[in-house]
Amino acid sequence: VIDNLDLHDIDELVLTNSSVFGPMFPLEPMFAKMTAADCDFWGATDNYEHAWHLQSYFLVFKRPVLEDIAFRRFWDSVLPYRDKLQIIRSYEIGMTLHLMQEGHKARAYVPCASLFPPWPLDLAFKNKRRNSTAYHPVRLLRRQMPFVKAELLRDNVVEVPLAPVYRAIEQTGYDTSLIEFDRPPVPHTNVLQRLHNIFAKPTG
Repeated sequence: VIDNLDLHDIDELVLTNSSVFGPMFPLEPMFAKMTAADCDFWGATDNYEHAWHLQSYFLVFKRPVLEDIAFRRFWDSVLPYRDKLQIIRSYEIGMTLHLMQEGHKARAYVPCASLFPPWPLDLAFKNKRRNSTAYHPVRLLRRQMPFVKAELLRDNVVEVPLAPVYRAIEQTGYDTSLIEFDRPPVPHTNVLQRLHNIFAKPTG
């Protein structure tokens, strides 16, 4: 698709996907804030897992990026990996790092660090430097982040309490009957069982 676009005729390019439910809030305030922000590309949220990066489910690129040949070269380099972790490392994290190395400024609409009190009080909070869409969905909704990840509601890999998440979604006025999944949840064991599986020694 990008190969068939004249990027010089575009003011902003929005890339989004079907991994989220929403919007829970109007998008106009988000775009107004980030259009005025000192950045060349931005995302709804950021993530500190593996390396700091913008999460790829919602990305917006401004003209300085669209006019840079490095942007098109990045897409020309994409390979059809099947492994999700490889895709994240190479292209979700890789895109943010690549564009920043080319001199472009990146920002998140709701940075993970903004969800917690400033130093030193943030030491009281766990999992700060993690994926906020998985660990802190209610905090994000309180900051009017418009989306909730489908993976959270379907698989809930980190096992956060989902009742408060659904209550927060309902409080936004979002029609929860729209929350449907493309497949059944992935079975997962609880934290203690996962630790046992990791450290248990084979017998025999």
